[in-house]
Amino acid sequence: MRMFKGMTFARAMILLCLLGSVVLGYYDVQEFNQIREERKALLPRGTIEILVRRIQQNSKLYSELYKKKGEEGLGQDDPTVYITKIATDPKIIIGRVDVNAKEKILSQGMVDKIFTISPYNKEIPYTLTHIANFLWSLEDRSRRVRVTDFKIEALNDSNKPRVKNSEMPSEFWSFSCQVTSRERRGG
Repeated sequence: MRMFKGMTFARAMILLCLLGSVVLGYYDVQEFNQIREERKALLPRGTIEILVRRIQQNSKLYSELYKKKGEEGLGQDDPTVYITKIATDPKIIIGRVDVNAKEKILSQGMVDKIFTISPYNKEIPYTLTHIANFLWSLEDRSRRVRVTDFKIEALNDSNKPRVKNSEMPSEFWSFSCQVTSRERRGG
C-alpha cells in the first residue's frame, strides 16, 4: 500500500505501459511462432506441399472414377434408365422398350437384379443386326450388366409373330431378352 501512496499519474502511466507491453509481448511471441510454423509448412516438402499433392491425387482419382461411371452409364442410376437409354440411342435403332424388374437374392449378401426387356410394340420389325447390336451394347457399355437369356421370333409378311411352318420367314424379327446386374446388398 505504501507503494501506491506516493503514486503519481506519470508513475501509474509507466506501470500501465509496462503491464501492457508484457501482454503485447506474449501475443507477439505467439504470433511469431505461428508465422514460423506456417513458413516451415510452405517450405519444399513441407506440410502444405504434402497436403496439396494429396488433394491433387484424390481429385485425379475422383475424375477417373467419375469418367468411368459416365462411360459405363449405369453408376447409381436406375438400371431401367440405362437400358432405356441404350434402346433409344439413334445408333441402336430399337426405340421404346418395356422393362420389367425382379430381384433374386443369392447367398452372402449378393442380389441379382433381373430385367426382362421386350419391345413396346411387339409388331415392330427388327433386323437381326439391330437386335444383336442392342444386346451387344447392353453388355459393352457396362461391366455390371450381362444378357442372360434371349428369345427371337420371326415375323410373317404382315409383321405378326408366329410364322407358319409352311411359310418362309422374312428378314424381320421380334425379340425379348433378360439382362442381369449383380450387386452386393448392405455394406
